[in-house]
Amino acid sequence: MSTIARNPKKMLSKQTGVDGKARTKKQSAADGWHHDIGFENNTSDYTSLIMRVVPEYGGDTVFASAYEVYDRLSAPYQKFLEGLTCTFRPVGFEEDPEVAHLYAIPRGSPLNIGPSLTAIHPMLRTNPTTGWRTVFGVGHHAQRVNELTDPESQKLLKWLSDLITENHDLQLRMKWGTNDLA
Repeated sequence: MSTIARNPKKMLSKQTGVDGKARTKKQSAADGWHHDIGFENNTSDYTSLIMRVVPEYGGDTVFASAYEVYDRLSAPYQKFLEGLTCTFRPVGFEEDPEVAHLYAIPRGSPLNIGPSLTAIHPMLRTNPTTGWRTVFGVGHHAQRVNELTDPESQKLLKWLSDLITENHDLQLRMKWGTNDLA
């Protein structure tokens, strides 16, 4: 389980770019897409957020359907992704002492113990209940497609992220109210 700070003015880690360096000015949140806890060996089955304190301005959350991302891929591309795996790592988490301490303690699953926040997962997953396929290897925690060269990996990860950021019809924007649950 992961808990976000209760005080919305407190940040657990500095905003960083994909290179791990602190940003001086955040101009876009497009690189903020991620699967929750994708860097854990045993990822979460479900995610929920409750907003106890709502900021006066901003604070909206945008969700995207990774099922829809998969459905938008051509059949040959879906087949191509089937055998690929992706390394997930949250850039900046392990380097921040406060966050590193938070994640060094046991975290729900016996597979999620210790300070290492790196995991390898399949690019595609299948929902065991519905049978729907989803693209899992996407977002800023997805660092590398292991079976590809570095340039191929980076281009694929960027393209998959672009499918999310450039297709608003697969997104849901949550404008929070006090005690809203999503």
